[in-house]
Amino acid sequence: PLGAIDTQDIAKWIEQRRKDGASPASANRDLSLVSALFRWARKLNHAESNPVRGLDRFSERGNGREVFLTADESRALVEAAHETLRPFLMTAIGTGMRRGEALSLTWSDIDFKERTIQMRSSTTKTGLGRVIPMGVWVESALRDLKRRATGEEVFTKANGKPLKADCVRYWFRKAIETCAESDPSPIAASKLAQLRLHDLRHTAASLMVADGVPLFDVGKILGHVTPTMTARYAHFQPRAARAAMDALDGALMQRQTGAG
Repeated sequence: PLGAIDTQDIAKWIEQRRKDGASPASANRDLSLVSALFRWARKLNHAESNPVRGLDRFSERGNGREVFLTADESRALVEAAHETLRPFLMTAIGTGMRRGEALSLTWSDIDFKERTIQMRSSTTKTGLGRVIPMGVWVESALRDLKRRATGEEVFTKANGKPLKADCVRYWFRKAIETCAESDPSPIAASKLAQLRLHDLRHTAASLMVADGVPLFDVGKILGHVTPTMTARYAHFQPRAARAAMDALDGALMQRQTGAG
């Protein structure tokens, strides 16, 4: 029955399609088709939800584009942003959470004692809850907001009203313009021309992987349903690959020495 199909079922199916040789573009078209079918089914009350909505699309190399900021560029973007947007950007970059997930945060989701952020299943794209550890950078931003908070929402405007997506887009564009007008610009012009808010999620993943965080753990933090979604960041693992080869080399040399 359509109602029994969930996001994980679709994820397993599309992962098998990729293993069977489907290109990223073909897999994305398949997902779009199935998503359209579920939208139609919902209108006819044959299904309550669309399980495809919880899945990221595959990167289509050549046609696709992904922008990753460095740590220095990330800090420069935050500094260039309006004070209303800075805590939001720090949280987005420091956790990799999606825009909607961040905007839905309430203070009951923040545990300063355990230094974690609880992502409720009702607010995540996949419909699956997760817990994100807070780093010092994110914690400092949220503690500062908490001291000034007047309501339950974490991210608000100066008047205390909840921060909305349109306001985030506006101030994000202003931050990009500020960086572009700086001389010299702290972020490459080629990146600024393509930079989107969702790229901060890619940035968080790339910085974690480059610093040695295993892809499995990165996927858990980002809320990916399958390892395939996280595999796009594997090329940021040169140090991890070198460490693995050094460990293998050490084991082989030790055995060789012992044999001699």
